[in-house]
Amino acid sequence: TGSIEAKEGISAGIAAAGRARTGAVAIDAANGPDAITAPGHVFPLIARDGGVLVRTGHTEAAVDLARLAGLNPSGVICEIMKDDGTMARLDDLIAFAQFRMEPAPALPDLPDFLTTHIDPLTGEDNTYDYDGGAAGGVTTHLPQMGIPQPSAEDLGTDPAQWAGLVSRNAPCPCGSGLKYKHCHGQVA
Repeated sequence: TGSIEAKEGISAGIAAAGRARTGAVAIDAANGPDAITAPGHVFPLIARDGGVLVRTGHTEAAVDLARLAGLNPSGVICEIMKDDGTMARLDDLIAFAQFRMEPAPALPDLPDFLTTHIDPLTGEDNTYDYDGGAAGGVTTHLPQMGIPQPSAEDLGTDPAQWAGLVSRNAPCPCGSGLKYKHCHGQVA
């Protein structure tokens, strides 16, 4: 993609405030293409569909975190520069976070969270489903696999073979009326 800039509300555009304004204007659904000019000082990136489960990149992580928070699926990322003008690397960032007494989340934490807490077949957030009660809200940003809920006849008679084909929160195909995870899909 080419560089962009907000058409109004900034001065030269190179300052952090101008870049922040450009980001805000670019993601505002009320604005059209006429609110942006090119070239500019902000370089838009496009996250891959499927987010960090498809590509473990900073762009995808920013968008996935915004979606998990229920916000506009967009984000602003930047690189932190060291005093010598080079880009900070992981060890530098950990030291920076410790200096500021802030946590330094690792990018691999997000895919682990999503695969642990988000049902890959339904997109339901199971984070608070500890007691077998109702799961949390549906998270629509994850790629839906498009797999129809199969019946026991479609799957065969061995429930052990159903894993990965039946959503944990779907009705169990055996007809028990229970969620799959509470019937044959027990989670250890």
